Amino acid sequence: MKTKVFWLGMLVLFLVNMAYAETLHLVTQDFPPLAMRVSGEPTGNPDDPLTGISVDIIRDMFKRAGMEYTLNIYTWERAYDMALKTSGYGIFSFGKTPEREELFQWVGPLITTNWAVMAKKSRNIKLTALEDAHKYKIGGFKSGAVTLFLEKQGFKIENHIQPHLVLRKLEAEKIDLFPIPEIVGYYF
Repeated sequence: MKTKVFWLGMLVLFLVNMAYAETLHLVTQDFPPLAMRVSGEPTGNPDDPLTGISVDIIRDMFKRAGMEYTLNIYTWERAYDMALKTSGYGIFSFGKTPEREELFQWVGPLITTNWAVMAKKSRNIKLTALEDAHKYKIGGFKSGAVTLFLEKQGFKIENHIQPHLVLRKLEAEKIDLFPIPEIVGYYF
């Protein structure tokens, strides 16, 4: 399965009354290699510096604009909720979907990638069409663009809050397939 997705993401802002000089709080999820902690740990010390392709783009963009900002990693649901409900917050490195289109002001794309499906090599799973995946147990991360797309296509997805948790399930053969943006799949 290779469906085009745009990692746009970005700056989804409810900034109706935000002055230029105010600090913008940007949030994301642990999603290597786009955004991650320098230590490589998906959870842990919130003061651990952030790194990643999207993080580098954001830093450069805000440096050029001369704007104050903060960057933090949270679970996907918490980051998404903060961006939706809290003035002065934005979220980055997530897919633009029809359901999200009107909820945010979009800046980007930051990254363009394909969606892919990962399986353990030893399982020798071959898919020739998306429909072939129906017979397999699929894991995904809750509310992710790929997961939402597949659920709309009638797939049952075992959801987890972080991509690394889905990867562990795949490694332990508790799921058969892990649909994920290709760039993240290559990193894992």
